[in-house]
Amino acid sequence: PSKSNPYYAFLEPIDKTLTEYKIHKDTKVIADYAFGECSNVEVVTFEDLNTCIGIGNYAFINCNNLKRCNFPSSIDTINSSILDMIPNIEMYNDGIANYLGNDENPYLMLCNITNKEIEEFNFYESTKIILEKGMIGCPSKEKLEIPNNITQISAYSMGYYPNIEIGDGIKL
Repeated sequence: PSKSNPYYAFLEPIDKTLTEYKIHKDTKVIADYAFGECSNVEVVTFEDLNTCIGIGNYAFINCNNLKRCNFPSSIDTINSSILDMIPNIEMYNDGIANYLGNDENPYLMLCNITNKEIEEFNFYESTKIILEKGMIGCPSKEKLEIPNNITQISAYSMGYYPNIEIGDGIKL
């Protein structure tokens, strides 16, 4: 927090027993372990979907009851194993894969391929992050192209692709 923006970083809630939390519209960062002791949380709502740029490591650890979160489209980085921390989160499914996001951009983060029968996989222009295990089960290709709109590829997300082309500025 700073004098010019006291909501810059969300460190932790004052009351850790609530089931619903709203993140202030001026929050830029969710700190490491921010919700770590909030085992009752079911809903996290970001008031602004274009302000928060990062969610810290283990920010949602032990949040097994978290069902809904409207992850901001402005996020560039997030803990790659977030799905292990929030196993009951509602995901968007397009018939091919599961995603985390929000109503305006449901395809923000690729979680996993669910349709193993597809012959080709194409990324949405609005997808920015490939989470851990996100591409496992993707149909075999001689060449997989990762577009420039992807800002983060998590460890262990790809499986084996001998010829991967990655766009500029992607964080591995």
